[in-house]
Amino acid sequence: MHFFLFFFYNLIVVPVLFAGAHIAALFKPKIAKGLRGRRRGLSGIRQGVSDWPADAPRIWFHVASMGEFEQAKPVLRALKQNLPDCRILLTFFSPSGYEQAHHFPSADLIFYLPFDSYCRSRRFLQLVHPDVFVVIRHDLWPNYLWRLRRKRIPALLMDASLSERRVRRLRPVAWAVRDVLKTFNEIHAISAGNAESFRPFYPDPARMHVTGDTRYDQVYNRTQEPEKIAVLTESGLFQRSRCFIAGSVWPSDEKVVLPALFDLLAAHADYKAILVPHELSPEHLQDLQAALQGRRFSYSLLSRFADRPDDMQVLVVDRMGILANLYAFAELVYVGGSFGPGVHSVLEPSAHGCMVLFGPRHRNSLEAIQLKERKAGQSVQTSEEVAAVLQRWLIEPEAIRRAGSRALQLVHENLGASERIARRIQTFLPGPAPQGRPSSFDSNQ
Repeated sequence: MHFFLFFFYNLIVVPVLFAGAHIAALFKPKIAKGLRGRRRGLSGIRQGVSDWPADAPRIWFHVASMGEFEQAKPVLRALKQNLPDCRILLTFFSPSGYEQAHHFPSADLIFYLPFDSYCRSRRFLQLVHPDVFVVIRHDLWPNYLWRLRRKRIPALLMDASLSERRVRRLRPVAWAVRDVLKTFNEIHAISAGNAESFRPFYPDPARMHVTGDTRYDQVYNRTQEPEKIAVLTESGLFQRSRCFIAGSVWPSDEKVVLPALFDLLAAHADYKAILVPHELSPEHLQDLQAALQGRRFSYSLLSRFADRPDDMQVLVVDRMGILANLYAFAELVYVGGSFGPGVHSVLEPSAHGCMVLFGPRHRNSLEAIQLKERKAGQSVQTSEEVAAVLQRWLIEPEAIRRAGSRALQLVHENLGASERIARRIQTFLPGPAPQGRPSSFDSNQ
């Protein structure tokens, strides 16, 4: 460890982060909620692990937020299936994931990660005694990682990825990044290109592996949850050949997509649309309903679906957590965010065999680029371009279905990362060593 980095982090960075978080909490409810949740962190963890069997393998998973939690889910399920007696602690940084994770059955204990101070990190590890630590994708906290290394507890980074922009930003502080990353026994990248991106920052290429991306497993698993949309399915209102979904759309997406979609619905009364706003604020929902009323479309909110009009043509989803399931109702979809900060998940509709449309800002998504290359997805920049694709859907529906099949093939080709990662984690657990099991801390000697 560079002693300069250790002292700089603990004497300057940690106090600034701690004070900054408390100041920001005065203005941002999300940060305040996270701080409140951490107040009983160590005492709650102490109580939670108190009845864990002493001989049960202990695995500590850490995720930043909801997106990383989704990536962790299939790995946690695989571990529990392979090792029913293991105990899993899952920690979160952000409230957005933590609040939705409490009923996840494959984690034995779920808490906020205590603040990364020198003393709290020491107390946390004394309470938990993990046999192995796994972090998904990012959210690396130096004091925890340094202590894990000192205690010779294996640490693994899964679903690792580094964008070109991120690499450029990290190069000036590469020495500090290397000092943190070398605490990991292994790094498992989502692709060969991402593994190459880590070379300037990870000192042991032999411990860098390409395992795949667990998101593919998770989105595929979600296609096997028909009960979440059973009410809509049983209504018989939605046929894939005549239903368009605009998922996770921002107002900037709606300005481009809705004019073309509304023209289609006005000309073809047998077609239906499902609109899923990214933000479910009452104000935005009211604006969306006003737009539908202005075009005299018959519509219903999902929360009022039981009282829907008989001629309902548009469903507005005012509930979170089911978009990935809703894509089962369509064969052509638009995924939002790409007229704003960047496109959201295009894998979710791909797993249902949908052709995927998205806007110009999609370079943040490798999968969107791959869909374009396979002619399974298309970038649109104007309402006229959206209208052209919708017209093609009317005239050449089989072409749209073939594109959707190519999207599904992309998902199928990338399944299996979760099981590979789970098995790799197991090689670091105590007990009879599986064939090829590595020494617990060879990479950090």
